[in-house]
Amino acid sequence: MSSRQASLPSLSLENVAVIRGNRLVLRDLTVTARAGDIIWIRGANGCGKSTLLRLVAGLLTVTSGAVKAEGRIALADESLALDANVTVEHALQFWADMDGASASERNAALADMDLQGLAKIPVRFLSTGQRKRASIARVLASKADIWLLDEPYNGLDSASCARLDQAITSRASSSAACMASEMPSPSRAGSARGSPTREVYFDNVKISDDRRLGEVGSGFSLAMKTLDHTRITIAAQ
Repeated sequence: MSSRQASLPSLSLENVAVIRGNRLVLRDLTVTARAGDIIWIRGANGCGKSTLLRLVAGLLTVTSGAVKAEGRIALADESLALDANVTVEHALQFWADMDGASASERNAALADMDLQGLAKIPVRFLSTGQRKRASIARVLASKADIWLLDEPYNGLDSASCARLDQAITSRASSSAACMASEMPSPSRAGSARGSPTREVYFDNVKISDDRRLGEVGSGFSLAMKTLDHTRITIAAQ
């Protein structure tokens, strides 16, 4: 049995602080998550959502504290990371080859994000929403154990949002973990963000049962959703 088969994905941030450009972006942040967890990061622009995701992805380093991740990680953020001069299917196959995924897995990702009709189109001709769907398809095809999605619903129509909801919940239910950021949006209730078996909302420094946490970044809010009995801790001092 391979190490990937033997161990389930997990993520741990312990007392993390990050300074960027002489500004304290995150401080005293502790998060633990395991397979089956879906974590939503909510807050205003500039509060540190993208910083947290890039930190977990290994693209940034902590100023203090520790980040530990078990499992393969895939990130979809504002960087498309697809060759603009080749077709959508070829751009995705490049990453599928890097990730050890098959052409059938790539095709499944195209279908999941309704991109089959655009497979032969060069990436540079895609609209904003289509580019977002292609970026998400790259993550889907990777079969990564931990998905990091930075405001993945931006630019998507309602049908594409529903497809993404299904992809996230399906992947989490198959022993993966997902961390995604988004701006607060009450109109999105009832999607994957509103249908887990357990959820805990953090609104700035106040937890839902009125126990107080410390300050997390600036205007930062986290919501945990789990599809099984996995427990998650999000805290700050």
